Amino acid sequence: MEMLRELAFRDTLEFIYTGSVEISAEDNAQELIAMADFLVFPHLKSVCGKVLEQKLNTSNALSIYHFAERYRCEELLSVTTRFIITNFTAVTKTEDFLKLSKQGSSIVYFK
Repeated sequence: MEMLRELAFRDTLEFIYTGSVEISAEDNAQELIAMADFLVFPHLKSVCGKVLEQKLNTSNALSIYHFAERYRCEELLSVTTRFIITNFTAVTKTEDFLKLSKQGSSIVYFK
């Protein structure tokens, strides 16, 4: 985790100075979104959100949905919501879905 934070900090600085960043993994994109949210860099959040959109699949859709909701990534939230609705049968067979509680889960209340 320490290495990810160091990488996210370096990538954030690269983005600040160059306006672009190479994102190598889903974890790196999530760390960058968290940092961009804290530093109020909406464009960096959007760029990282696009990476997560490309990595979206039935097994990670719910966790990405909750992540997007937590960090107010509206575009990513919208894409993930549509993906979950479109692939609902497959999503219901995932481990993340089986871990959802009946109460307290915002996934039930799609926006």
